[in-house]
Amino acid sequence: MATITVDGLPVENGAMVRTREKVVLVRAEAEGYQPFEEQFVNKAFGKNQYVITLHKKTFSVHIETVVGSSAVYEQNRLLGQTPCDVVLEYGMHVLTLSRTDYADETCRIDVRENGSYTFQHHKEGTPFQAMGIFSCGVQPKQVIFSPDDDYILIPLLGERGFDVFSLSKLRMIKRIEPPDPSKQTGYPEGLFLKERNVFWVSQMTTSSIYEYSWPALEYKRTIPTGGVWSKYITWHSEKKIAAISNWLSNTVSIINPESGDIIKKLPTAAVPRGLAFTKDGKYLVVTAFEGGRISLFDTDTWKEIKYIQKAGSNMRHAVLSPNDRFLYVSDMGNNMVYEIAMDTFTITEWYEVDHNPNTIDISPDGKLLIVSCRGPNNPVSYLIRSPRSGYIVVIDVEQKRVVAMFSGGNQPTGLDISNNGKYLCFSNFLDNTIELFYLGDYNANYSK
Repeated sequence: MATITVDGLPVENGAMVRTREKVVLVRAEAEGYQPFEEQFVNKAFGKNQYVITLHKKTFSVHIETVVGSSAVYEQNRLLGQTPCDVVLEYGMHVLTLSRTDYADETCRIDVRENGSYTFQHHKEGTPFQAMGIFSCGVQPKQVIFSPDDDYILIPLLGERGFDVFSLSKLRMIKRIEPPDPSKQTGYPEGLFLKERNVFWVSQMTTSSIYEYSWPALEYKRTIPTGGVWSKYITWHSEKKIAAISNWLSNTVSIINPESGDIIKKLPTAAVPRGLAFTKDGKYLVVTAFEGGRISLFDTDTWKEIKYIQKAGSNMRHAVLSPNDRFLYVSDMGNNMVYEIAMDTFTITEWYEVDHNPNTIDISPDGKLLIVSCRGPNNPVSYLIRSPRSGYIVVIDVEQKRVVAMFSGGNQPTGLDISNNGKYLCFSNFLDNTIELFYLGDYNANYSK
């Protein structure tokens, strides 16, 4: 909507203005358009009508692909061959990357200033619109959308602290370094406690949680976890309890978020990792990486009441469906994701995915489960680059089938779907990048 003034006084579009002035100064402005200013000479004793046309701003945009070269089209117009520099109008543009023997890649860019965009042209094709690949700190272990979906916070295993990425600016805007006097690295996970307006980030090397205010991101306090190599955090707002898994002490610490006190330490199977509270707060799910176990704890007694044991498994991450009917767990040992019916606590579906499935997330409507798979490890260490890229696996849990697999970077690890269900972000652990996608209507675009 344009803002219009006549001789400095605001005027609505199409409104009649009465003036005795022979010459009037008309100004008009609108976001994304060149400002308009012109003097008009009025004819006496009559109605003067003026039509103002605003012209969109244009910007220089650099487009490149990480490997190889692709033709860039907007609708049917060829813009160039990557890497290329093009001039685009302000606003949203949907582009297509085209390359021989590759599926076309749909990209979405919101042009608001001069900028540069890097894309991976996925040979397999994706059901989503790519928004770009962005550099971050060393070894991004997780990605977390802020409650308003305006930012993505990225805990770093290989650096001190976490990065903050702006979704509107599509760039990293700051690095936050918690006040660890030992200046160690090792930040694996984070969590927004939305109802408390705070963000928690864990540091496994000091077994600490650092609390920051949100959205100011001002440091508030350090909470000792009482465990060793603390990693994943979850919480239940109504019961006012939080839980964090302690990788090397084989415990889960139950914490009072108000005081920071440890209420209870639960002994678990070897190397606990994933956690999830049920919506009613009656149960806590714990997955054990080396213990090969998925446990269900009663939060009144803190006793394990049910469990699933699977030989050769490495249970990592757990998420519940929005209605709590199903639990989904990634198993790095067997390259599987399991669907577990919560009423019987038994496995009802098995989804075979790529090597080393890490983080999983389910869309807010409960229809889509997305899995980051690191791919095969380097024979020496997973901290050395893998022999090939890992894959992102898209599962339609209503149809109970894998509907898409597309390559990420080297070791896709962290993954999150935005709270509004519009965006997907995942981290490439050994590329030191994140990739961002617009999900759109995936049913219309991809399900068959």
